[in-house]
Amino acid sequence: MRRAALVLLLVPVALAPGCSFGGSDDAKPRNDSVQGKVTKVPKGKAPRGASVVLFLTDDQNPRELDVMRNVQRLLVDRGVTFSDSFINFPLCCPARATLQTGQYAHNHGVLDNHLPEGGYPRLDSDHALPVWLTKAGYRTAYMGKFMQGVRYKIPPGWQTWGGKGGPTEYNYFDYTLNQNGELVGHGSSPRDHIDTTISRKAAKYVDRVGGGRRPFFLMLGYSAPHVRGGADRGCGPQPAPGDEGRFADTPFPRLPSFNHKDPDKPKRVRAHPMSSEDKERIIDRYRCRLESVLAADRGVARIVGALRRIGSLRNTYVIFTSDNGLIQGEHRIRGGKEQPYEEAIRVPLVIRGPGIPRGRTSRSTVVNADLAPTIAAITGANPGVTMDGESLLPLARDPSRTRTRGLPIEGEGFDAVRTPRYTYVERETGETELYDLERDRYQLDNLAGEPRLAGVEERLAARLAELQECAGPSCRR
Repeated sequence: MRRAALVLLLVPVALAPGCSFGGSDDAKPRNDSVQGKVTKVPKGKAPRGASVVLFLTDDQNPRELDVMRNVQRLLVDRGVTFSDSFINFPLCCPARATLQTGQYAHNHGVLDNHLPEGGYPRLDSDHALPVWLTKAGYRTAYMGKFMQGVRYKIPPGWQTWGGKGGPTEYNYFDYTLNQNGELVGHGSSPRDHIDTTISRKAAKYVDRVGGGRRPFFLMLGYSAPHVRGGADRGCGPQPAPGDEGRFADTPFPRLPSFNHKDPDKPKRVRAHPMSSEDKERIIDRYRCRLESVLAADRGVARIVGALRRIGSLRNTYVIFTSDNGLIQGEHRIRGGKEQPYEEAIRVPLVIRGPGIPRGRTSRSTVVNADLAPTIAAITGANPGVTMDGESLLPLARDPSRTRTRGLPIEGEGFDAVRTPRYTYVERETGETELYDLERDRYQLDNLAGEPRLAGVEERLAARLAELQECAGPSCRR
């Protein structure tokens, strides 16, 4: 079990974790700070697999998908939505490492956003998804936010690289992109908005390589709706010009868990009621979040349009998801994500592509460790590690099939198991939590220690102990 750090999630929103501020030292980075080179495009016979485009937003809740009309029209209505999609470790770097390896955090070892326990340097990038795809003969391209600590490195396996890094990696304007080894600064004009920029570059990439004989894997790391590098508007994200104020009058969805006082919650959670100022900041940030995802939504339309224009859409899988969710005042947590609660671990996931029916919903329990196996199954790539997840293709092609399993939820200071009915949590402080999600979907009543559920709690504790050490097939039992 990792060290406790719950206090970091209970500070005011203006100082929420991950809300870094860009420094002037990065204003004009030198090109000699670039490390690594782009990978060469493979030679020889092209593989027969389909192309894959993966859209990854940052800190997005499933309900925020409702305002993304292009995602609804082009992906939800044309593909399968996974309504029970979860994150193994709800924090940026651990979650992104899981996406690239198909492994749970206790196996890939990225347990934080910063060294010594986390960040990009902890990822075994020589044995990750882009390397497998290159070996399988695919073209690979990445654009946008990657992982904290990547700075101006070019990770192995990426043949086209447009990553955002350094102290300005949280900025929506005035940031630096590493474009295949050349550091290019971007300013504050409307076209410099980061999510607009990477969508434009990605569409050009599709135009350039999408019609070729060699399939490709394109991944976009959008910044929205993560907080930006600045402290105004409650340290909220920065919408693209023209989107500001679009949801200024949108009501905030106060869930029953919002500022809920539960005497059975862990001490650090129940001891921090919110002030009226806290609530106003949360509401303001929520509206910023809705406005900020509109640029990503337009990007989806732009890239799907490019795929259609070159005739590649029918043979391309398009995946939309997020690295983790975000708690916005629920359970008295002003802002944070590294918790075992639904608001932090539940994320949107939509897949469209060959053989996938239109407008369907899968209610199987899935996790972000399933994405790398899914992409490997699509492309025929040979994974370089033992993966803990399993391909979603059978579920996407036949949403009536059901897959249920207990999922390990990991974080600093706690370990949990999330089953289709229960969430059971063990904290480093010795505190435990048990929620019956069938009767208490908002996790209001902690049932740990209730005699009538002693057998359930015992079985969940035993399964959690197994999942804490699981690898490969034992994770999927």
